[in-house]
Amino acid sequence: MNLPVEEPPVAVWEQNLAAWRAPASGGDGLSDATAAVQAAMNSGASTIYFPGYEYRLDGRVNIPCGVQRIQGLFSMISGSGTFRVLGPCSTPLQIQD
Repeated sequence: MNLPVEEPPVAVWEQNLAAWRAPASGGDGLSDATAAVQAAMNSGASTIYFPGYEYRLDGRVNIPCGVQRIQGLFSMISGSGTFRVLGPCSTPLQIQD
């Protein structure tokens, strides 16, 4: 018996790199970057990236459904903070690097 094969959901890359958002501050590994990361998540951008630094999170960061991709770019997330995806969302969230 052949079962139907379901295609996995696909998150589309935002081709316009100017539309990507990064946290406006933080990234020194010492100061709490939670507010800056949350502001990037709330910016309305579908791609949030963390340029190669260490981001210390001491609180919760809520990820809205409009965020479809989080790109690490050789960065590090540290601290006791957490990420929470708000939903249910109709598109998948991809987290890379």
